[in-house]
Amino acid sequence: MDFEAIRSIADVESSADALCVKAGADARALLQQAEQKAVQIREDAVKAAQEAAAKALEDAKQRGEADAEAKKAEYEASLEAVRKAAQEKVPDAARLIIERIVGR
Repeated sequence: MDFEAIRSIADVESSADALCVKAGADARALLQQAEQKAVQIREDAVKAAQEAAAKALEDAKQRGEADAEAKKAEYEASLEAVRKAAQEKVPDAARLIIERIVGR
């Protein structure tokens, strides 16, 4: 073999080694970028889930408060009806008491 052929083979081997080193470095860089992207996607998903959970909790709280207010109004109306009925019976009750006291 002549010197040029040997030198050409050496240059090709050197270039191949350099390409392998560069390919390894590129692969490591891509892997690191992919890992960072995965971490970011996970953090975004966790944040979105937390926000959705907080919103669902707030919605449930508001519905519960609205239901409680409706029940309170219902019970207050019922209580007022009972008070009114009792108040309407006071004159009859007083009359019956007076009749029994005076009647004795």
